[in-house]
Amino acid sequence: PVANSAINRDRTRVIFNENEQSTTVMLSNPNVENPFLAQSWLTDENRNKISTPLLVLPALQRIEPKGHSLITLVKTGQLAQLPKDRESLFYLNVREIPPKPEKANVLQIEIQSEIKVFFRPQQITPAKGEIWQKKLRITKSGKQLRIENPTPYYIT
Repeated sequence: PVANSAINRDRTRVIFNENEQSTTVMLSNPNVENPFLAQSWLTDENRNKISTPLLVLPALQRIEPKGHSLITLVKTGQLAQLPKDRESLFYLNVREIPPKPEKANVLQIEIQSEIKVFFRPQQITPAKGEIWQKKLRITKSGKQLRIENPTPYYIT
């Protein structure tokens, strides 16, 4: 084949609620011939690599052709540094590492992707039936729209 698929994730963002001990993301390898390594890590909102207050396990794993595997995001117990009145933003990074090519003169590219992880403190969990998105304020000034978010949630 000319190209091989990368490691895929089962979602585009993660909401990690404080009352949960962990949350998972499924990775899959749609390639029918080759296994791939998946290297995973977390960064803060400034893209600095972190291992606290959240950690991703395993950091490196092999996913067989047409195979699936889970990565788990866990709390490290050092949550006091996070704000309690709003969500905190992190990024889950996954790098696909292809197998060594069998032929010479083959170009292989490692693909790295990231998705947003929102850590949601227990005290801001929306009440059942509450639609917090309706609290957004949208105003128009000439040809510009201004969106104001007075909620403790990220809007993406």
